[in-house]
Amino acid sequence: MKKVILFSLCLVVLIGLATVSGSWAAEYANFTDYLRAEHSISQGDIAPASFGSAIGSFASGVAGAIGLTYDPARRGVWIIAESGQIVLKAATLPYATIRAVSLVGVAIAPDGNSDGGDVLPNGNLILADYQGDGGTTINDYLFEVDPDTSTLVNYWPVDGSFNTSTDGTNIDLVIDVKMGPNGHAYVTTAGNNNIYEIELQPGLPGTWRTVAVHTPSSTTNVISLQRANCPYDGWWLADYLSTTVHFVDNEFRSLFSFNSTHNASTFNSGITVMSGTDPMQVWVIDYITGFVGIFDTGQYSISPGKGCLNVLYWSDFTLGKSDYMAQALSALSPTHAVTTAVSNADFEQKIVSGGWDLVIAAFQNFGPAGYSLTNFSDYLSNGGSTIYCDWTKNNTYGAMFDVTYSGNQNQSSMNVTNALLKPGITNPFDLVNPGWISTFSMGMSTTTPGQVAATFPNGDAAIIIGSSGKTIANGFLTDTTGPEGVQLFKNEILALTVKKVSLLTPNGGERLPSGSTYSIRWNAPANAAKFNLKYTLNNGVTWTKIAKGITTNSYSWTVPTVAADKKKAKIKITAIDKNGVAVGSDVSDLNFTVLKP
Repeated sequence: MKKVILFSLCLVVLIGLATVSGSWAAEYANFTDYLRAEHSISQGDIAPASFGSAIGSFASGVAGAIGLTYDPARRGVWIIAESGQIVLKAATLPYATIRAVSLVGVAIAPDGNSDGGDVLPNGNLILADYQGDGGTTINDYLFEVDPDTSTLVNYWPVDGSFNTSTDGTNIDLVIDVKMGPNGHAYVTTAGNNNIYEIELQPGLPGTWRTVAVHTPSSTTNVISLQRANCPYDGWWLADYLSTTVHFVDNEFRSLFSFNSTHNASTFNSGITVMSGTDPMQVWVIDYITGFVGIFDTGQYSISPGKGCLNVLYWSDFTLGKSDYMAQALSALSPTHAVTTAVSNADFEQKIVSGGWDLVIAAFQNFGPAGYSLTNFSDYLSNGGSTIYCDWTKNNTYGAMFDVTYSGNQNQSSMNVTNALLKPGITNPFDLVNPGWISTFSMGMSTTTPGQVAATFPNGDAAIIIGSSGKTIANGFLTDTTGPEGVQLFKNEILALTVKKVSLLTPNGGERLPSGSTYSIRWNAPANAAKFNLKYTLNNGVTWTKIAKGITTNSYSWTVPTVAADKKKAKIKITAIDKNGVAVGSDVSDLNFTVLKP
């Protein structure tokens, strides 16, 4: 069965051997000074790193390999290829093939080819299909597939005679597509240096429209990209012609770069970032040689209180097609940085390092008694926040969560009653056995101070909040909830990590150019249904509406144009529950500056 632990890591990109460029270079001597000034990071927060250092490489062994994307829920990296297949490789040595999925008869084009892609919050893949002809005759596509069932879910012609753009845009020679925190798709091509930001409407085919076209100044032909979040968000870019990797901000201004040559490579064709690994890795692939190069990003954890929540996650096995807990963590990635342990020893080593806002442990193969868990027990004894499940129903460990197992098992539904866990949940909440031969749900009971948060039809507790609100014990496994479990697990994570509305960015010290696009981000408890945003340029004397009724935890703000630098700017976020009642608000801690054109 399995174990899961979640770890959220506040990350910053460092200096080291970086080649510094971008709009801040004229103002600051180095990237360290930039971080201190723009993000209020003190000297003690900045640690040395081997930025851009080669960690390793391996031959992909995949014919026509072009693209990469990291899939933490499946514990691997998808290699996307023009050979009618996608291949999932293990994210750790020896980088073995986990599985290969044929797209022949699934992709829109008969050859089943694809070139780049990303993992969606629902666990499906969005892929780009290069059919380019340098014109508008042959169709290029984006398409969504379920890799577990080899099913086509949605597709979008972005070029050619079947183009479904609602604004007349053609995107030819498509190579990569990655999703941004705003839900937009970002598309690169082999034909120019543009990144097309587009909004997709589902369908077979679906329609799409262009939101913006970004042209990074530091690249010659950006061919692949990958989003980085929390708290210094931006994009990793692979430059096709120069074998150079760049990290850029949300306006696609370069902050630093490194040379990614490896194994006599001459081209970059795909890039992905191994969020939550230590060291945090950038993988690039050369489609000529088929080799994957692995590099140190120079990203590292910073001290608590910088706006990013650290989660450690361990699941010792997942039988079902989807780990819905991992999907919930992926959906919260703009605000929760996740480290996934790969073994009991790795879990024990990571947990003792400290700094975790939440640990998630799913014992779904062996029970806790089958592992050495000294450090985990110490973490619990010291009041650490934890989400937990145990298919073996071990009462010794259950007592740490105010849980006694009843011995009853395999209930197929539950009723969620706790107000913090109910948002977005429909009762009865179904549980589905993905194929476990023995146990997939476990009845529980509790005594004070434990609280029953959900019940099975037989009256047993299905979820217990224990340890005075610091732990959640689930009487079911992470692959038995069905897709609705993503929302339930998000609610659980937020219940233990987010107690109030908290504005993350901008939080003071930033310098935002007039007319630029900036990602406003915030945390909020699960009962917050919608959000209203305002800004001030005069330290709160007057406020101007940005948007109302936002349903996500981020917003792409077009910074107002000002005639003179405004140094007293702030953002205000207000959260509203489903009944229209305000449940909290927050304002930037310090002023930021809006720069004149």
